[in-house]
Amino acid sequence: MSLIHQDILSHGKYPRSFVLYRVPADDPASHLTQLLVSRDKDIIPIGIAYHVSRTGRVDFICLANLTNVYIISLYPKKTPFSRILAALLCANGVAASDISDLGFTLSKTCLVGFGMPRTTIQINHGTRLPVKGVDLSTLFSPDSWPPSLIFTKGLGDEINKLMITQLWMGSEDSAERDIALQAWLAAWYVLFSM
Repeated sequence: MSLIHQDILSHGKYPRSFVLYRVPADDPASHLTQLLVSRDKDIIPIGIAYHVSRTGRVDFICLANLTNVYIISLYPKKTPFSRILAALLCANGVAASDISDLGFTLSKTCLVGFGMPRTTIQINHGTRLPVKGVDLSTLFSPDSWPPSLIFTKGLGDEINKLMITQLWMGSEDSAERDIALQAWLAAWYVLFSM
């Protein structure tokens, strides 16, 4: 567990930091159930992002709510992915019924991210699990907008446009932080733009 500070969103309504958890893919259930905690919202937006290693495979994914981000390592993997991870990735798909015995329902969750077509393909390739979500890049425009433009149109002066652009530049030195911020920003964007 570590604390990630952000200065991308600058207004009093945005937290200055969030908690980052590193979770093994084999047993993420105890951590991932925290993503289902809602603050009296009808829909719980869960931001999603991924990282591709130098060898071309997805080595971790990030799932985020408004206060926490979970980095789920996909390798090394010895057992099947947990049922709750499968249900979260398919966001109300068939697998959601597989976790009803755990006392959770996913009827109010929605995966959100930037470039979801590519995200779904990459994560499906890395996990062999179905992935469904809302693409924020095309939600308000027929063209695919870059994240910095989406935030500028939706939030105006409350953002640091250059820092958002840099998150998608692919620096290996800050990969975990950048991917975590991508997922976290997706969840926050949904909350404050609607």
